[in-house]
Amino acid sequence: MGEDPKLTAQVEQVRAANHVAAIGLAVVRGPIVTLAVAGTLPGANKPLESSDRLTLRGWNDAVTASIAARLVDRGVLGWDAVDPKLGTNDLVTIVEHAGGKPWPELVHDEVFVPLGMADCVAAPSSISCSLADWARFAAAHAGSFAGNWLTPVSRDHVSQWVHGSGDTVLSLGKRSAVAVFAVGTAPGAATAAKQIVDAQLAPAN
Repeated sequence: MGEDPKLTAQVEQVRAANHVAAIGLAVVRGPIVTLAVAGTLPGANKPLESSDRLTLRGWNDAVTASIAARLVDRGVLGWDAVDPKLGTNDLVTIVEHAGGKPWPELVHDEVFVPLGMADCVAAPSSISCSLADWARFAAAHAGSFAGNWLTPVSRDHVSQWVHGSGDTVLSLGKRSAVAVFAVGTAPGAATAAKQIVDAQLAPAN
């Protein structure tokens, strides 16, 4: 896992064009993970670094579904109890009941620890991670994680939760993934994130 100056230059170009404070990008292709960061953290007066912890906006359901999948793989829960149409609170209640722990503890024990996401914190209603650690989550869902965190069947089930648009995006391909943080309040944040994802997922010429 390393930072790519050429990719950083491309990210900086998109960031500046859309007036976004900072952007972090992780690209997973098989076992290779490449990172790029550009811009300055709002209020911190320092350049964004891949180790900086940022809030994963809109990803609580995907993480909770991943916990459910871990419990299904252990025979503690069945997929008949987990439905993508469930609201966030209902999904959390199901995994807390089945797992016997509060949601933040389940996130730590079932996601952060097995994936080596040491720079992440789960609060009752939010998750914060470094870009480098979010890349581990992306790799695990792309099937590029060197371990048996989820069975392929469970990973397929969870894939319907792992998607999204906005300023915090994770897009999956076959053994590949693109994860983007667009940090700040600029109206162009979501546009910048989409431009970067589209560029990374475009077929090579």
